[in-house]
Amino acid sequence: PSRRHGPGRCAEVSMTRFCLLFLLAALAVFAQEHCFTVFHTTDLHGWVNGHPHDPSLSADMGDLHDFVHHYKLAHPERTVLLVDTGDVIEGTGLSDATPIHGKYIFETLKMLPYDALTQGNHDLYHSDVINHMRTQFVPHWNGRYITTNTHYTGSGPGEWGRNHTVIEFAGFRVLVLGFLYNDYTHAPNIGVTPVEQAVQEPAFLRAMAEPSIDVVLALTHIPATASEMKHLKEAVRRHHADTPLVMLAGHSHRKRILTNATERVIIMESSCYLRVVGAVEACVRPGGAPGWTSSPTVRFIPANRSVFEAEVGVHGAAFQTAQGRAIKAKMANWTHALHLDTLEGCAPRKFYYHPSHYPGANSLYSLHIDKVWPEALDAHIKNPFYIMNTGSLRADVYPGRVTANDLFSVDPFNNQLAKIPGILGADIQQLIQLVQDMTPDEAYPAPLPEVEDIVNRLRFVYYTKDHLKNDTRYTIVTTHFNLRRLGEMLELIRPGSHPVGQDIAFRSRDIFRDYVHRHWACRPAHASWTWVPVALGAIALVIAIIILVVFILKRRKRSVQQAEYSKI
Repeated sequence: PSRRHGPGRCAEVSMTRFCLLFLLAALAVFAQEHCFTVFHTTDLHGWVNGHPHDPSLSADMGDLHDFVHHYKLAHPERTVLLVDTGDVIEGTGLSDATPIHGKYIFETLKMLPYDALTQGNHDLYHSDVINHMRTQFVPHWNGRYITTNTHYTGSGPGEWGRNHTVIEFAGFRVLVLGFLYNDYTHAPNIGVTPVEQAVQEPAFLRAMAEPSIDVVLALTHIPATASEMKHLKEAVRRHHADTPLVMLAGHSHRKRILTNATERVIIMESSCYLRVVGAVEACVRPGGAPGWTSSPTVRFIPANRSVFEAEVGVHGAAFQTAQGRAIKAKMANWTHALHLDTLEGCAPRKFYYHPSHYPGANSLYSLHIDKVWPEALDAHIKNPFYIMNTGSLRADVYPGRVTANDLFSVDPFNNQLAKIPGILGADIQQLIQLVQDMTPDEAYPAPLPEVEDIVNRLRFVYYTKDHLKNDTRYTIVTTHFNLRRLGEMLELIRPGSHPVGQDIAFRSRDIFRDYVHRHWACRPAHASWTWVPVALGAIALVIAIIILVVFILKRRKRSVQQAEYSKI
């Protein structure tokens, strides 16, 4: 057949070329990978000011802001997200010295470029805190405070979190969820739906139906190895079988990284107290084959100013931004306004709150159970026997200056003390044996309270100074928090005894402060040098006397010589 020529043929060729170019462009987009970084904080517990006693943890929230700012400038091709997984309050003076816990912590977080946040259990313990969050904190995030399995049950103005959100950058879509563990101790104006139930509800199914999702990012205040995390992972996989899944954990205050290349799952838990910043760095193909395009990098970055500077290659004055300086200034002003920099005393040495140091001369629990509590309470309680749990104290005491903020950090809860009177020494001996034999889950049935780095070692510690007499009746002194469980254990030891606990007019942080005032008085900063002017004055006086004596002796000698010469 003859070839076709003319305008019709030209138009056909042009259309073919256009289609080919369009197809090639589509394939290029299809094959193009998109890289992202997620920075993770969790369980801040008010430690936005960093760790003034520990130079290795020198970064505060102002430095974190500047680090993320410079990282974004250094990696314009990446999607960079900063997220938090709850328990932002309760743990320092800046958090807890205000009538509404966390007032200034919430204001601090609002000055940082967080892309998404979720709640922790400590954020939900007080109705007034929740109402404050609904009007002053949650609305600030414009739908990026995610509370998939919690809901507000009260009334009044404000808003609670969203069920989910989708964060999108140039066609790259991230589905963000926010879950709390199955907590049953929250304030009355909050409801918590168990995870295994929440993942069956219409709201979760709507989230799973979001189109064209490239990564699922689950923000959770759930320990990395908890059963709730397993339920959530399985639920997501029922709808997103192959989509990369990043699950950021919290609550147990531990550093954990669990990855599974086959399942395309990353689970990371990033310690607590702004000690580290978790980092997930990975690449995917938006709209393309599911999975990572290369092995993701999952690591912890120490919260240290020099480390932050080295990470982004910006040092010294150039690292600090105007916003970072503003954050630091605000925190300093609030600290001063709350008198948290007030000097309470000076510790003679370091006392460790980790129970591995108990019992011992450097154990903060030994100090409390053997000295602080007996000194305050022995005169008011007949035959006391003291019991604490190893979740009561939350920070070390460092040698030297002890400020009001340090006391809040050591004992953020200022626990109400309580007593159980009339308990036989023989029963207490059995109670001690029960405590020693129990696993943490038996000592504290679910939900297990979080405790710094020692979630698997939560135990009671008890007074050991005096030998117990089996037939003598004692009064167990503990915190209100422990009353129920100790009562159950005593009932188990002596059925039908029905031990009754009652609060007493003392609180734990208050009596520790009194102890510090009595025993850890500071020598004024100049005191060690007060001997210098005295010594110099004494030396000058002695020298003056010597000079005077020498002068007198020389003058007398000259007079004698002159007298003898005149006789000649």
